[in-house]
Amino acid sequence: MQEDLGIATKTGPDATEVPTFRSAYCAWRQAYGPEYWPFLPRAIQAWGQIKGWLQVHCPAIRASIQDGTTEAEIRSVEGLLGFSLPPALKVIYRLHNGQALLFDASRDRRHAAAKAARAGVSGGAAGGPPPGAGLGPESEEELGSIFHGMFGGYSVYSHLVVTRLMPLRRAAMWTQELELHKLRPQLMAFACSFRVRDKMFVADAATGGLAVARRGGRGMVLQPAAPAADSAPGACDGVLRWFEEYARRLAAGYYEVAVLDEDYPEGSRAISLFPLQPPEMKEEVTRGVRVRASVVYAPEESPAGKHLFAYTIRFALQDTQSQLAALPPGSSAAQCLSRCQLSTRHWRIRDERGEVADEVRGEGVIGKYPLLEAGGPELSYCSCTHQAAPQGSMEGEFRFVEGSLERQLGAGFDVACPRFNLEVPPFIF
Repeated sequence: MQEDLGIATKTGPDATEVPTFRSAYCAWRQAYGPEYWPFLPRAIQAWGQIKGWLQVHCPAIRASIQDGTTEAEIRSVEGLLGFSLPPALKVIYRLHNGQALLFDASRDRRHAAAKAARAGVSGGAAGGPPPGAGLGPESEEELGSIFHGMFGGYSVYSHLVVTRLMPLRRAAMWTQELELHKLRPQLMAFACSFRVRDKMFVADAATGGLAVARRGGRGMVLQPAAPAADSAPGACDGVLRWFEEYARRLAAGYYEVAVLDEDYPEGSRAISLFPLQPPEMKEEVTRGVRVRASVVYAPEESPAGKHLFAYTIRFALQDTQSQLAALPPGSSAAQCLSRCQLSTRHWRIRDERGEVADEVRGEGVIGKYPLLEAGGPELSYCSCTHQAAPQGSMEGEFRFVEGSLERQLGAGFDVACPRFNLEVPPFIF
């Protein structure tokens, strides 16, 4: 069991304990045929990492993950789609059939009602809700479930995405609704934001690959969300490799649960996709002011022919002891900052050759002037930029004043923001 499946307990596929490891192993063998066996240990490990992290950091998301689907249900959905799904994709659903979220279920019902109303109007029938009526959440619980997507999200200005794993039958319904077959044969919706069209990941059953939908010159186009296969020929395991990489990142502490909507702080806690680990996060300290920068690639908002990157900048003023440790020997606490406030920003945006393509100077950051206290909480803001090339970078300085803008206690000083890369990543989340 441990060697073949990575399972250290005497549990069968239905999560119940059995008398011996042998009987548990036989139960797994009986439940999952030969086509699944090359992928089953990988899927079990990835699901285990995701569920373990969620149980600690966000139990509400963990609670939304459903039990696995059946082989009969998979065959039924394949019949609706008109094509077969590769085992490396099916095994994800066999273990857990996506997420059950109040907002998604309610949204699908309202969408179906609006669609029926439009059909009734075109057919001359009367009655029913007007198209698009009541598409917002109807309860606090439903509103909160917007933020419970297990694949996380981000918010920049008015753009908010939180990606969830679609249950298999819901995936088939939206595959047909969006007419994905017009893009390419054998495509199936796999994951999406709470507003389905805002961000969607699409599985290719023919190749096993995964793509993310983005704007095109004449509508939706697909961009690979996982690198080309490096596994056995014919494995068709691109979706599973993407799933494994996300699980690895969660387990390694790349992401945190954070507030995504400042107007709804208690109910908008979600997995933030801004990385917390190097090399994706860059950090630099100037006079005790720590600046951390990280980036998320947002293809769904990228204009045709360009790449859009959302970035977050975090500020914190170290406590007096930490500031003092960085000063020359013999320094005193009086030389440390107790308070400072940001006044201006200066960005240098570099192209793929490392040459400065643009410079931006301005007051504050997105209309804010963060005021930092020694040892106080970290403050952050989000913004975005776009470029034509898939590679580039940003760096700059923030001008701070000692004390506050209303009561300056000393000269202004520049705090460096380290260069952070603007690159289309091999895995897109």
